[in-house]
Amino acid sequence: MKTLTLFNANSQNALTFPMNSDDLDLNSSALKILHDFKHEVPLTVDRSIPATDALALMVRAGAKHLLATDSNGQFLGVVVIEHLNNQEIIKKISEGYQRNDLTVSDFMIPKAALQAFSYQELETATVSDVLRTLNAADQNLCLVVDQNKPAVRGLISAKDIAKQLNLAQLQRKSTSFQDIARVIKGHMEHHKSQATRSKLIAHL
Repeated sequence: MKTLTLFNANSQNALTFPMNSDDLDLNSSALKILHDFKHEVPLTVDRSIPATDALALMVRAGAKHLLATDSNGQFLGVVVIEHLNNQEIIKKISEGYQRNDLTVSDFMIPKAALQAFSYQELETATVSDVLRTLNAADQNLCLVVDQNKPAVRGLISAKDIAKQLNLAQLQRKSTSFQDIARVIKGHMEHHKSQATRSKLIAHL
Protein backbone atom coordinates (compact mmCIF):
# COMPACT_ATOMS: atom_id res chain seq x y z
CA MET A 1 0.00 0.00 0.00
CA LYS A 2 1.22 3.47 -0.84
CA THR A 3 0.34 6.92 0.55
CA LEU A 4 0.19 9.53 -2.17
CA THR A 5 1.44 13.09 -1.74
CA LEU A 6 -1.11 15.91 -1.87
CA PHE A 7 -0.11 19.50 -2.61
CA ASN A 8 -1.95 22.80 -2.82
CA ALA A 9 -3.28 23.55 -6.30
CA ASN A 10 -3.45 27.33 -5.89
CA SER A 11 -0.39 27.92 -8.07
CA GLN A 12 -1.77 25.93 -11.04
CA ASN A 13 -3.08 28.34 -13.67
CA ALA A 14 -2.82 26.38 -16.93
CA LEU A 15 -5.09 23.67 -18.32
CA THR A 16 -4.14 20.75 -20.53
CA PHE A 17 -6.09 20.37 -23.77
CA PRO A 18 -5.99 17.71 -26.49
CA MET A 19 -3.20 18.03 -29.00
CA ASN A 20 -3.80 20.51 -31.81
CA SER A 21 -2.21 20.68 -35.22
CA ASP A 22 0.43 23.16 -34.05
CA ASP A 23 1.92 20.39 -31.90
CA LEU A 24 2.51 18.09 -34.87
CA ASP A 25 5.30 18.01 -37.44
CA LEU A 26 7.16 15.32 -39.36
CA ASN A 27 9.50 14.69 -36.43
CA SER A 28 6.67 14.19 -33.93
CA SER A 29 6.06 10.80 -32.36
CA ALA A 30 4.02 8.53 -34.61
CA LEU A 31 1.72 7.90 -31.64
CA LYS A 32 0.38 11.45 -32.12
CA ILE A 33 -1.31 10.43 -35.37
CA LEU A 34 -2.73 7.21 -33.96
CA HIS A 35 -6.47 6.97 -33.33
CA ASP A 36 -5.83 4.95 -30.18
CA PHE A 37 -8.79 2.79 -29.14
CA LYS A 38 -7.37 2.55 -25.64
CA HIS A 39 -8.06 6.27 -25.22
CA GLU A 40 -10.82 6.88 -27.80
CA VAL A 41 -13.57 4.26 -27.85
CA PRO A 42 -14.01 3.07 -31.45
CA LEU A 43 -17.35 3.48 -33.18
CA THR A 44 -18.56 -0.01 -34.12
CA VAL A 45 -21.55 -1.38 -36.01
CA ASP A 46 -22.79 -4.80 -36.99
CA ARG A 47 -21.97 -5.58 -40.61
CA SER A 48 -25.63 -6.38 -41.32
CA ILE A 49 -27.12 -2.96 -40.53
CA PRO A 50 -28.33 -0.84 -43.48
CA ALA A 51 -25.65 1.35 -45.04
CA THR A 52 -27.90 4.41 -44.70
CA ASP A 53 -28.16 3.81 -40.93
CA ALA A 54 -24.37 3.54 -40.68
CA LEU A 55 -23.97 6.84 -42.53
CA ALA A 56 -26.49 8.55 -40.24
CA LEU A 57 -24.60 7.23 -37.21
CA MET A 58 -21.29 8.57 -38.52
CA VAL A 59 -22.78 11.98 -39.28
CA ARG A 60 -24.31 12.23 -35.78
CA ALA A 61 -21.02 11.19 -34.16
CA GLY A 62 -18.88 13.37 -36.41
CA ALA A 63 -16.89 10.25 -37.31
CA LYS A 64 -14.96 9.64 -40.53
CA HIS A 65 -14.73 5.88 -40.10
CA LEU A 66 -16.27 3.04 -38.12
CA LEU A 67 -15.41 -0.57 -37.43
CA ALA A 68 -17.60 -3.36 -38.74
CA THR A 69 -18.12 -6.42 -36.55
CA ASP A 70 -20.06 -9.68 -36.70
CA SER A 71 -22.84 -10.67 -34.31
CA ASN A 72 -20.21 -11.83 -31.79
CA GLY A 73 -18.39 -8.51 -31.81
CA GLN A 74 -15.45 -9.86 -33.82
CA PHE A 75 -13.68 -7.26 -35.96
CA LEU A 76 -14.29 -7.66 -39.71
CA GLY A 77 -13.26 -4.44 -41.41
CA VAL A 78 -13.43 -0.66 -41.64
CA VAL A 79 -15.96 1.65 -43.28
CA VAL A 80 -14.95 5.19 -44.23
CA ILE A 81 -17.56 7.87 -44.72
CA GLU A 82 -16.55 8.55 -48.35
CA HIS A 83 -17.62 5.00 -49.23
CA LEU A 84 -21.17 5.66 -48.04
CA ASN A 85 -21.92 8.72 -50.14
CA ASN A 86 -24.73 8.83 -52.68
CA GLN A 87 -22.37 8.34 -55.62
CA GLU A 88 -21.07 5.05 -54.19
CA ILE A 89 -24.63 3.90 -53.43
CA ILE A 90 -25.64 4.63 -57.05
CA LYS A 91 -22.69 2.54 -58.23
CA LYS A 92 -23.96 -0.41 -56.20
CA ILE A 93 -27.49 0.03 -57.55
CA SER A 94 -26.11 0.03 -61.12
CA GLU A 95 -24.47 -3.30 -60.28
CA GLY A 96 -27.90 -4.77 -59.50
CA TYR A 97 -28.23 -4.09 -55.75
CA GLN A 98 -31.46 -2.76 -54.25
CA ARG A 99 -30.90 0.44 -52.22
CA ASN A 100 -32.79 -0.92 -49.20
CA ASP A 101 -30.73 -4.12 -49.23
CA LEU A 102 -27.35 -2.42 -49.03
CA THR A 103 -25.59 -3.05 -45.72
CA VAL A 104 -22.29 -2.17 -44.07
CA SER A 105 -20.80 -5.37 -45.53
CA ASP A 106 -21.26 -3.97 -49.03
CA PHE A 107 -19.06 -0.95 -48.32
CA MET A 108 -16.52 -1.99 -45.73
CA ILE A 109 -12.84 -2.53 -46.40
CA PRO A 110 -12.30 -6.11 -45.17
CA LYS A 111 -9.46 -6.56 -42.70
CA ALA A 112 -7.75 -8.91 -45.17
CA ALA A 113 -7.29 -5.92 -47.49
CA LEU A 114 -5.72 -3.74 -44.78
CA GLN A 115 -2.13 -3.50 -43.65
CA ALA A 116 -1.06 -2.91 -40.07
CA PHE A 117 1.77 -1.53 -37.97
CA SER A 118 2.90 -3.01 -34.68
CA TYR A 119 2.08 -0.62 -31.81
CA GLN A 120 5.36 -1.58 -30.18
CA GLU A 121 7.32 -0.46 -33.26
CA LEU A 122 5.23 2.67 -33.63
CA GLU A 123 6.28 3.80 -30.13
CA THR A 124 9.77 4.63 -31.40
CA ALA A 125 8.76 5.91 -34.86
CA THR A 126 8.08 9.43 -36.14
CA VAL A 127 5.33 10.84 -38.34
CA SER A 128 7.88 11.00 -41.15
CA ASP A 129 8.66 7.28 -40.70
CA VAL A 130 4.96 6.43 -41.05
CA LEU A 131 4.44 8.58 -44.14
CA ARG A 132 7.58 7.22 -45.80
CA THR A 133 6.49 3.63 -45.14
CA LEU A 134 2.92 4.11 -46.32
CA ASN A 135 3.73 6.27 -49.33
CA ALA A 136 3.89 3.15 -51.50
CA ALA A 137 0.69 1.64 -50.07
CA ASP A 138 -2.44 2.04 -52.18
CA GLN A 139 -4.89 2.70 -49.32
CA ASN A 140 -6.02 5.60 -47.19
CA LEU A 141 -5.67 4.06 -43.75
CA CYS A 142 -3.92 1.28 -41.89
CA LEU A 143 -4.48 -0.58 -38.65
CA VAL A 144 -2.23 -0.65 -35.61
CA VAL A 145 -2.01 -3.94 -33.73
CA ASP A 146 -0.89 -4.38 -30.14
CA GLN A 147 1.08 -7.59 -30.39
CA ASN A 148 1.10 -8.08 -26.63
CA LYS A 149 -2.66 -8.82 -26.70
CA PRO A 150 -2.93 -9.43 -29.69
CA ALA A 151 -5.67 -7.00 -30.70
CA VAL A 152 -6.36 -4.06 -32.98
CA ARG A 153 -5.16 -1.09 -30.91
CA GLY A 154 -6.15 1.67 -33.34
CA LEU A 155 -5.82 3.01 -36.84
CA ILE A 156 -3.99 5.71 -38.77
CA SER A 157 -5.94 7.68 -41.36
CA ALA A 158 -4.42 9.78 -44.12
CA LYS A 159 -7.31 12.24 -43.82
CA ASP A 160 -6.65 12.71 -40.09
CA ILE A 161 -2.95 13.32 -40.73
CA ALA A 162 -3.76 15.90 -43.41
CA LYS A 163 -5.96 17.72 -40.91
CA GLN A 164 -3.35 17.61 -38.15
CA LEU A 165 -0.63 18.88 -40.50
CA ASN A 166 -2.93 21.71 -41.66
CA LEU A 167 -2.93 20.50 -45.28
CA ALA A 168 -6.21 22.28 -46.05
CA GLN A 169 -6.21 21.32 -49.73
CA LEU A 170 -6.54 17.64 -48.78
CA GLN A 171 -9.23 17.87 -46.12
CA ARG A 172 -12.26 18.08 -48.42
CA LYS A 173 -11.70 14.93 -50.42
CA SER A 174 -10.65 11.33 -50.10
CA THR A 175 -6.99 11.51 -49.16
CA SER A 176 -4.19 9.00 -49.61
CA PHE A 177 -0.73 8.85 -48.09
CA GLN A 178 0.62 9.55 -51.58
CA ASP A 179 -1.38 12.82 -51.64
CA ILE A 180 0.18 13.88 -48.33
CA ALA A 181 3.70 13.04 -49.53
CA ARG A 182 3.11 15.02 -52.73
CA VAL A 183 1.84 18.11 -50.87
CA ILE A 184 4.62 17.97 -48.27
CA LYS A 185 7.22 17.65 -51.03
CA GLY A 186 5.68 20.67 -52.75
CA HIS A 187 5.85 22.68 -49.51
CA MET A 188 9.47 21.68 -48.98
CA GLU A 189 10.46 22.63 -52.53
CA HIS A 190 8.63 25.96 -52.15
CA HIS A 191 10.44 26.75 -48.89
CA LYS A 192 13.73 25.64 -50.41
CA SER A 193 13.27 27.97 -53.39
CA GLN A 194 12.31 30.80 -51.03
CA ALA A 195 15.45 30.20 -48.96
CA THR A 196 17.61 30.17 -52.10
CA ARG A 197 15.98 33.41 -53.29
CA SER A 198 16.64 35.03 -49.90
CA LYS A 199 20.32 34.04 -50.07
CA LEU A 200 20.63 35.49 -53.56
CA ILE A 201 19.02 38.75 -52.45
CA ALA A 202 21.33 38.90 -49.44
CA HIS A 203 24.36 38.74 -51.74
CA LEU A 204 23.15 41.56 -54.01
